[in-house]
Amino acid sequence: MESFFKGNLALIKNYNKELAKKLENTPLRSFELNTNLAGEYNLILDSKPVHSVTGAQAEADEIFKNIGHDTRNDIHVLYGMGLGYLFDKFALNAKGDVVLFEPDLELLRFVFEIIDMRELLQRPNVFVASDFAELRAICSSLYRYKRKITTTALDFYKSSRHEKLNAFHAYLKNLYEELYRNHYYQTNRMQWFLPEMLKSLNFKAKLPLFQNLSGKFNAVPAVIVSAGPSLAENLEVLKKNRNKVLIFAVGTALKVLLDNGIVPDFVNYIETHSSKSFFDGVDTEKLNLIAEPYTAEDVFERKFKNIFLTTSYESNVNHLFAQICGFELPYFEGKGTVAYQALYAAKIAGCSPIVLLGQDLAYTDGQCYAKGSIYEDLKCVATPDGCKIEIKDREKLKKAFYSSWTDKTDEEKEAVLNKTLEKLNSSLCTVKDVLGRPVPTSAEYKNFISFFEYFASQNKGIKLYNASNGADIRGFEHKSAQEIFDGFSLRVDISSILDNLHCKPCATGAFHKNLEKNYNDVKNAARFLKEFQLYANSENADIDGLIDRFEKYKTIRNSSLINSILTLRLYNETEFLLRDNAKFDNPQRLMQVLKALPGDGLYYAALVLNNIEENLRSSK
Repeated sequence: MESFFKGNLALIKNYNKELAKKLENTPLRSFELNTNLAGEYNLILDSKPVHSVTGAQAEADEIFKNIGHDTRNDIHVLYGMGLGYLFDKFALNAKGDVVLFEPDLELLRFVFEIIDMRELLQRPNVFVASDFAELRAICSSLYRYKRKITTTALDFYKSSRHEKLNAFHAYLKNLYEELYRNHYYQTNRMQWFLPEMLKSLNFKAKLPLFQNLSGKFNAVPAVIVSAGPSLAENLEVLKKNRNKVLIFAVGTALKVLLDNGIVPDFVNYIETHSSKSFFDGVDTEKLNLIAEPYTAEDVFERKFKNIFLTTSYESNVNHLFAQICGFELPYFEGKGTVAYQALYAAKIAGCSPIVLLGQDLAYTDGQCYAKGSIYEDLKCVATPDGCKIEIKDREKLKKAFYSSWTDKTDEEKEAVLNKTLEKLNSSLCTVKDVLGRPVPTSAEYKNFISFFEYFASQNKGIKLYNASNGADIRGFEHKSAQEIFDGFSLRVDISSILDNLHCKPCATGAFHKNLEKNYNDVKNAARFLKEFQLYANSENADIDGLIDRFEKYKTIRNSSLINSILTLRLYNETEFLLRDNAKFDNPQRLMQVLKALPGDGLYYAALVLNNIEENLRSSK
């Protein structure tokens, strides 16, 4: 029998060298085959036919016909190779990408030996993975804004491999939620973050990265303190054991700690809005701040004992910050949440064990935040239909939320507060608490739980504890704070370590030159966007002309990182609509987005150019 293995393998090597290597090292063994009633070959596993006994191709046709949705925005993940009938159907006919997941290397080796799949494997939208790491890498490279991931499997796998199939579905669900949130975060936040990062850039460029503390607190216990409802009941225990642990406090927990006589070693703050409600009345000169380059400008105007920057890898703005400053961006995970930033900073510092305190990620006992925090008046109350978020004292909460909004009317503040409340209530859901009981939470908190569980799965060498009394977080052992702290001895002297650090600033000698280059890049993009806008607003504008200008704009946009961020939200929306065939199926929406794109880009270009000009003037 002719062997097709080498030809098939050569194509897999183009995108998955790990799988190709594993298959090369997998010995060839035979599998039982027979023929079905249609005269087609069928694979026998566990004494059962993998494909339909009446017709394998007909079975594949029926499954493909009923997938429900197939556009270039779809990623179809198939579980199980069998003899490739379903894989063949999707690979030759699907408009979206097709990823085959087959964990049995011996079966893959056998099928690639006896079946010529080169026509399928050479297609640019077809991929094969054999484990979760490979699946993650492929899906991460394929995922774009608003893409969907669907899963499909033959009935054989649903009945005879149901436990493995369920684990596969659970993994893919979490992966999709992570990819979706990361892309949503990029699309909806980066344009906003960009001008904020450029404010006072000369000052930020002189700050050290937190990586200067890498391993400085090796094996020192750390506590990540958040403002969850259960924080209040653990404050006395934390205070008594203060000298045993390194404390990282998220911004919302800071005043609660200080009011109880606990000064944290580090305070983590990544918000882009004013810090007044978090730091007004606080002696910040006693505190070490950990911030991101895009953190609100007024934070950097305050005096801290030390300021360290983390540069979360997920943020395009941080890649730009590194590019302008002239350093290679170190790997750091932030996930867009301050508690995770604090957790990863503790890892970088070498801390172990790491304890979560007040990290409820749920509305424990009807409380949304710890008593004493600025958001303590948000309550989760029972209703006949379940529960809802209410505000105990609206005026107090408005003052906390909008202390810096001096130019806003009370009606405007009220409208934003109502919108925030509506969003919180629309995202209500439930998770299991540390005792296995259902507890209300938000969809965002539920995502955060998956982030912490992912951290645990990737850092098994660090002992992780959860002393909060909210949501259960797999990978973090739940114990009382007292029980955990009893096992710790006195910590190292943090002051002596920080005082003897020799930190380098972020920026190199190329800072000014890099800043000028980015200024010229944005000026060039703004010129084209102005012409684009003139056409979009003209009576002659039609969908083909708008698409043509959008395609030309791509070249300018993709020529530099700063320009790729400038129109990110509407650019991604346009790309999504074009993939979704909106020119014919939804032309009005496509026209609307294309007409809005240049104006949106020009708005942010003006902010960016103004901020860069200020930095160029002050750096001379």
